[in-house]
Amino acid sequence: MQTKEDIRNHYLKQELTTSVLLEHIIDLKYEIEQLKKKKSKVVPVQKVTNDYIPELSFTQYLNIHILSNVENYLEIAFETDLFTGMKSLFRKNMIENMPIKCINNKNSSFSIYENKEWKTINSEELGKFLSNVANEFVVIFNTNWIQKYQDRLQNDEEFYNKYMSYFQKIVGSNQMQHDRIISQMKQFLSSLLNA
Repeated sequence: MQTKEDIRNHYLKQELTTSVLLEHIIDLKYEIEQLKKKKSKVVPVQKVTNDYIPELSFTQYLNIHILSNVENYLEIAFETDLFTGMKSLFRKNMIENMPIKCINNKNSSFSIYENKEWKTINSEELGKFLSNVANEFVVIFNTNWIQKYQDRLQNDEEFYNKYMSYFQKIVGSNQMQHDRIISQMKQFLSSLLNA
C-alpha cells in the first residue's frame, strides 16, 4: 500500500494542469461510486485514523446501541452464557462510524471518542465499561424478566429451577468468573474492531 507521501510524489512528477487535475477528480469520483456499489448488508468496521471523527461519542454509542438493546440478547445468554450474549450484542450493534478503536491489535490498547476527541483508555477503564454492560444484563434480568414471571416462580418448581439456571448464567458464581468474562470480551472487541 502506498503512503500519502508516495502518492504525493507520484502526482508531483506530472505537470498539474487543469485537465490533469480534472482527470484525477474524475478518477476519484469513479472510485467513490464503485465503493458505494459494493456496500453489503453487514456494516464494515472502518479502520480509523486520528483524523477520523465518529458521529457519536463512545458514551452515546453505549447508551443508544448497547445498553438499550441488552434485553434483546438476554435469551442468548440464557441459552449459552453471559459472554456469548455480550458478544452477540456487540457484534450485531456495530455501526459504520465506531467511536472506539483498538490500537496495535492488543486487547489492552483502545481509544474512545469522547468530548470531541480521541482518548486512549487502559485495560482497567475498558473493563469498567464492559462491567457496566454485564451489570445491565443482571439489572434487566432482575427487573423485567423476574417481574414478568413472578407468579410462575412462586408456584412452579420446574420453572424456579429454570430461573436458577438462568441466574447462574447471568450473575455467575464468583468474581473470578466475572473477571474472566471481561477479559474474554476485551479480546473479542480487539478482534472485532480489527476485522
